[in-house]
Amino acid sequence: MKIFAPALMALGLVAAGAPAQADFPERPITMIVPYPPGGATDIQMRSLSAAASRHLGQPITIVNKPGAGGSLGAVNLSTAMPDGYTLSQVSVGVFRMPAITKMPYDPARLSYIIGVSGYLFGAAVKSDAPWKTFDELVAYAKAHPGKVRYGTIGTGSVQHVTMEAVAQQRGIDWLHVPYKGNSEVNMALLSGQVDFSSDGSAWAELVNSGRVRLLAVYSEKRAKKWPDVPTLKELGYGISEQSPYGIAGPPGMAPDVMARLHDAFQQALNDPEHLRTLETLNQDVVYMSGADFAAHAQRETARQAGIVTRFGLKQR
Repeated sequence: MKIFAPALMALGLVAAGAPAQADFPERPITMIVPYPPGGATDIQMRSLSAAASRHLGQPITIVNKPGAGGSLGAVNLSTAMPDGYTLSQVSVGVFRMPAITKMPYDPARLSYIIGVSGYLFGAAVKSDAPWKTFDELVAYAKAHPGKVRYGTIGTGSVQHVTMEAVAQQRGIDWLHVPYKGNSEVNMALLSGQVDFSSDGSAWAELVNSGRVRLLAVYSEKRAKKWPDVPTLKELGYGISEQSPYGIAGPPGMAPDVMARLHDAFQQALNDPEHLRTLETLNQDVVYMSGADFAAHAQRETARQAGIVTRFGLKQR
């Protein structure tokens, strides 16, 4: 069994890696967001990083690296210096992609700093679409095999796997169309390239403006802003997904540097401006300590390997 590096560090069992840095940070920090600008992840991480920079006394520069199911941040961490000046947002794609294809990083070796939030996912159609409910959409898709197209941010994403789980339960054959980010998914939906989107809350403004109709959310409970929209669990699919995510660094970071970063981001989580950003995105603070985030990563890596096998997502 793999033992995640942060757990070893907490026990004082890791001697290798970056030396302790009493004056950290002494220069700007780079935060990789492995999704395009303007999406929910980008908006939330920019707000959080701005608040954390005030506690660290140094700016945090956001660098967007979209693609590969949200795993390109971890790819960059695998070769970065473990000095605390290169960090990345880390979500479920990081744990899933190694089961899909060969990746240059090992999730077990990353330095897990803090868990920060989780997504609200949902299925949405254009306001003029004929389907008023998710069950109507599913019934149409079942009656018209191969005709209904849906867009997500990529193959192997939570959004993709959730809809494939629905298809498997109901015997549906619908077409998955992957895009690089939320903005592209929204454009595809509005232009009619896809019939519905399975995405994070990047559709929120479109729903609020009446251009898009939200049919179902994937959370455990109904969303506060859209209380009339049922959950997939309510509809009988037995599915709930929030996909907690957080911040990690390269393998071998010094424990004191990790602690300094953890404390700054923990303070930033409850910054009033950041909390307003979360409210806009309909997301919550989902705090995990570094050790808890490492444990979550270990569990999720195993779970995602099972999902990849179950849905035949492994690339040959």
